[in-house]
Amino acid sequence: MNNIARSHNFKIYTSSWFTPLPSEVTRIGVSRGPPRGQRGYRLLREVAPGAWFRTASEQEYIMLYRAQLASLDPQRVLDQLLSLPSVASSVALLCFER
Repeated sequence: MNNIARSHNFKIYTSSWFTPLPSEVTRIGVSRGPPRGQRGYRLLREVAPGAWFRTASEQEYIMLYRAQLASLDPQRVLDQLLSLPSVASSVALLCFER
């Protein structure tokens, strides 16, 4: 784990765009885009589903999305989160599902 994450007790949560969050939690979208009217967030496009998300069956979606996530370097993703200018001590990764 990155020294910044270790020294600041950095936490990562999962949540929905529609769930109210404390102000100290930085909102990070992991969907292909935010719902209309959302403000005060960052996007982490590497974690968003690929273009196949609208046409894949549920089984294909799960297989493709897991493969996409498995191809990511977790340390690189953490470093990206920590390098965002507005990141506080915690982030919530937001998607549409509640």
